[in-house]
Amino acid sequence: MNELYALSFFDVQNSDKDFAKAKDYYLKSLDKEWTSFNFNQRSKGALVLYRNGNEKTAKLMIQSFKECAQKNEQIGMYWPKKYFSFESHIATHANIMAAFAEIDQNQEMLDQLRVWLLTQKQTNKWENSASTADAIYALLMRGSDWFAEGKEVTLRFGNTPVSTEGGLAGTGFIQRRWNANEVTQEMQQLTVNNPTSHLVWGGLFRQYFVPIDEVKSDESGFTIKRELFVETVTEKGKVLVPVGTALRQAQGPKTQGPADVEPVETPLKVGDKLTVKITFTSQQDMSFVFVKDLRAAGFEPIEQVSHYERNDRMSYYQSNTDTDMEFFIERLPKGTHQLEYSMYVTKEGYLNNGYALIQCQYAPEFSAYSNGMKVKVGE
Repeated sequence: MNELYALSFFDVQNSDKDFAKAKDYYLKSLDKEWTSFNFNQRSKGALVLYRNGNEKTAKLMIQSFKECAQKNEQIGMYWPKKYFSFESHIATHANIMAAFAEIDQNQEMLDQLRVWLLTQKQTNKWENSASTADAIYALLMRGSDWFAEGKEVTLRFGNTPVSTEGGLAGTGFIQRRWNANEVTQEMQQLTVNNPTSHLVWGGLFRQYFVPIDEVKSDESGFTIKRELFVETVTEKGKVLVPVGTALRQAQGPKTQGPADVEPVETPLKVGDKLTVKITFTSQQDMSFVFVKDLRAAGFEPIEQVSHYERNDRMSYYQSNTDTDMEFFIERLPKGTHQLEYSMYVTKEGYLNNGYALIQCQYAPEFSAYSNGMKVKVGE
């Protein structure tokens, strides 16, 4: 396949009879067996047949791509990745775009394919340098000219226009500040006017100050929940009890399992062993995700040395600082995951235990944090 694909770029004909016979054999085999090929081979095969005069089968292959494609208004048109494949998903998508551009020439559909490539760069890294080159070529050379329109997106908070001049080169990042007395009720609404014919997107960050225990949970692309447990020893063995409760023997005849105990309110005490469970969900695969769990000054983690861990389909670096536990996840698969670590109570008092934060470092607008928390240690 790769040899036929490479030869299809050149018009020079080989007059050798054996070569012509072999080429004709493989072209006929391709015409008959293309339905068994994966997407990458099929995209190359469509171009090979089209450039060798077999437009009928080439267009039939393009039609099969259309029927297998998934479309989403936000992320464009794409084909699901088949796992346990050594082929680059980005390179395969770029090859399919090349087949569409030459055989089908549907500019609207090509623009949808470009949107998917861009969204993959929004929260992930393109897989390697070869895939990056393929993606950039596909974005610049396929579809309509997005740079020719010359129109700027405008922003408005309520009735207050926001200038986009002076944005950071490459990302377009701008920062605007308002004093408290300048903020009005109407500024709760942001209006984005896109005069172009193609999709644009961006992120909005609102920063404000509030006592750490009064922080309210918020979600954007992630959900996150933090739970704090006390490790308690019972007749049944070790049991994790939510902070603020303890276990006592239930009245009545004994049964098997956790029904033997019931929770009651009780404060923490110095020496208690705590377990932190951080559960979070990602709506899509993401690269370079950062999780931070702030902790009270009276808690001390058992694990003090930074190290790599691998569990729950994640590989990450865990680092303990003076104020929090940090997790650096290089590749986060779509779905629900959980991180866990333990610590001891070392001081008494009313302690602010902060909140848990998750954020994609590639696209900071994808983030979430849990509620702030205050705990009591001692009577």
